[in-house]
Amino acid sequence: MAKKWLEVVSSGQPGEVEARLRRFDGSYRCFLCRAAPVRDEQGSIVAWFGTDTDIEDRKNAEDEAKRILDAIPQTIVVLD
Repeated sequence: MAKKWLEVVSSGQPGEVEARLRRFDGSYRCFLCRAAPVRDEQGSIVAWFGTDTDIEDRKNAEDEAKRILDAIPQTIVVLD
């Protein structure tokens, strides 16, 4: 995570990183961390604005859906 975050900061562009962080209650959960630079009139970065969104439940639901689909012995085809 640290390497990816340093890449975002050094690029000066908005970015996002998924990471396991310790939550307020002491449990470790998966978070989506997004950040965007705040620039002054000259275009220099003066600060970063960001959010950390708890996505643990979403990740667990995706994993469960994958396990269910992987357990089906038949081929699944989606036609549009």
